[in-house]
Amino acid sequence: MLASLVASKEAIFGFILGGAISILNFRWLRFFLQRILNQPKTKAGRWVKVSYFLRYLSIFFVLLWSLKQGLVTPIPLIVGLSIIIFAVSLVALWQVINNIW
Repeated sequence: MLASLVASKEAIFGFILGGAISILNFRWLRFFLQRILNQPKTKAGRWVKVSYFLRYLSIFFVLLWSLKQGLVTPIPLIVGLSIIIFAVSLVALWQVINNIW
C-alpha cells in the first residue's frame, strides 16, 4: 500500500515480477539439480543442457513480453531479479557474524 504512494503500478509490478522470477528460477534450479543428480551420468549431460536452455528461454520470453506490453519498468524489474542475490548475501553475512563472535 505504501509503495503505491511513491511508485507507479508498473514499477511495483516490475519489482514483484522480478522477485517472483528470481525465486522461481532459484527453486527451478534446485528441482533440476535434484533430477540431474538422480540420473545416470550418460543422461545427465544432455538433461543439463536442455533444462538450462529451457529455463533461460522461458525467463527471457516472460521478461520480453512484460517489457513490450509496458507492464513493468526496467529498473524495478532488475532490482526484483536481484532479490535472491541480496537474500543469499545477507544469510551468508549473518552466518559469518554468528560463527565469528
